[in-house]
Amino acid sequence: MGHGDVTGTGIGEACNGPQRASARHYGPVPRLDMNRWRLAITGATCGGMYCYTWDDILDMPMIDVPGTIHCAQQGRGITQIWRGVPTSHLLSTAPPDPKATHALAAAAYGFSSTLRLRDLNHPETILATCVDGVPLTPQHGAPLRLFAPHLFGWKSVKWLLEISYLMAPEPGFWECRGYHMVGKVSDGHIYAHQE
Repeated sequence: MGHGDVTGTGIGEACNGPQRASARHYGPVPRLDMNRWRLAITGATCGGMYCYTWDDILDMPMIDVPGTIHCAQQGRGITQIWRGVPTSHLLSTAPPDPKATHALAAAAYGFSSTLRLRDLNHPETILATCVDGVPLTPQHGAPLRLFAPHLFGWKSVKWLLEISYLMAPEPGFWECRGYHMVGKVSDGHIYAHQE
C-alpha cells in the first residue's frame, strides 16, 4: 500500500529507555521508514481516501489517557499514561459513511483487528505516539499504535498503517482464529463462543 518499508530506520531507536510493560506480539517487529510512512483512512468514508504523514499526526491535538493493556492470555498489565490523537478527532476529520458500523485497523505484516465504530469513537481510544512520556519503541508499536483500554489487547493494533471503515464487521487476524469480534474487557469476552 506504500505506507512505508519495514527495513528502514525505526522511530523508536532514539528513545531513552525501555517501556515499562513487556511487549507481546505475533511475528517480527517491523522497522518502518518514517520518510515513507503514512496512515491511510479508507473504505466507506465520506469523501474518498484520507492519507496522513507523521508530521500530520504530530500536528493533531493530543490527549493523555491512563490505561492498561488487558492481554487475553496474560491478564491485566500495568497502568501507564498513553499520549496520542483522540480517534474521535480522526473520525471528525476523516468521517465514515453514516451507514458504516465498523472499522478494520491494519498493521505492518498483515495484522488487523476489527472494531465497532462506537469503540473507535470511545473517549479513551487514541492513536498512541508515546507511553509514560517516552515515544513508543518499535516493540511497543512505534510509530503509531491504536490504544483502546476498554478492549482486550489484540484490539490495540501496533504499527498502525490503515483504518478502513466497514458497513459490516470483518474479522481481523485473531478474530479469524476464534477471538471475540468485540473484545470488551468489562464483558470478559475473549473468545467468539462467549456470546
